[in-house]
Amino acid sequence: MSPKTPTSTKVLLGMACNFATLTTTGTLILLGTGDPDLSTLIPNRMFRMLRGSIFRMSTTAGGFGHLQKGHGIAFADLEQRRDQDVFANMGGAYTGDVYRKALFENPGNRNHWLKVKLVA
Repeated sequence: MSPKTPTSTKVLLGMACNFATLTTTGTLILLGTGDPDLSTLIPNRMFRMLRGSIFRMSTTAGGFGHLQKGHGIAFADLEQRRDQDVFANMGGAYTGDVYRKALFENPGNRNHWLKVKLVA
């Protein structure tokens, strides 16, 4: 096995997926898991890229492990504070599959930022 080959793999049901750099330490991938069948409950999963193609599960640390079906995942700077927040659309495949949307506000950090607007 080459050094770049992961030592373990996981198969997850994915209904939504998105990725962004939320921290200064690397890229995060949020996988909205599930199945339209109402009897399937699988927590959504967050992975942090360590290096190359190596990822570590970080679902619990950020509180991303909702048991509802993640049908849509979006990253955006909603407060315009130079950090990425996470929005997840939960449920909705069927009329009875209704659940509140989830917003994970990034607490930010103490880094300093410079905003530049170019004018032609």
